[in-house]
Amino acid sequence: CGGSVTGVPNDVVTPGSCPNSYVIVRTWTFTDSCGNSSTASQTITVNDNIPPVAPAAPANITVACSSLVPTAAVLTANDNCGGSVTGVPNDVVTPGSCPNSYVIVRTWTFTDSCGNSSTASQTITVN
Repeated sequence: CGGSVTGVPNDVVTPGSCPNSYVIVRTWTFTDSCGNSSTASQTITVNDNIPPVAPAAPANITVACSSLVPTAAVLTANDNCGGSVTGVPNDVVTPGSCPNSYVIVRTWTFTDSCGNSSTASQTITVN
C-alpha cells in the first residue's frame, strides 16, 4: 500500500476531584488504504494546584472610634484556570487596654473551585 496516513484522534476524559483536575487519554487511530490500522495514545493530566492571585488589601488604618471602622470591601482575585474569585472577609478582634481600644485584623480568603486558596489582610486599629 503506501502513501501517508493521517491519525484520527479520540479523547476520553475522566473527571477528577474538582472541575479543573481531570485526565484526558487521547488515542489516535491510523488506518491505511489497505485497512491496516494501529493506534498511539497520550495521557494528559490536568491538576489545578495554583491558588488565585489575591489583590492587595486596603491599606492599614487607625480610626478614633468604632463607628469609623469601614465595612469590608468587596475584593476579587484572579484564578489561573479562568474566572474570578470573590474574597470572603473575616475579622479577628484583639481587645486593647480599654473598652474602646482594639485591633481588627480583617483577612479575605480567596478559594478557587479546586480548593486552592490565598489571602489578603488589613489591620484596623481603633484608639
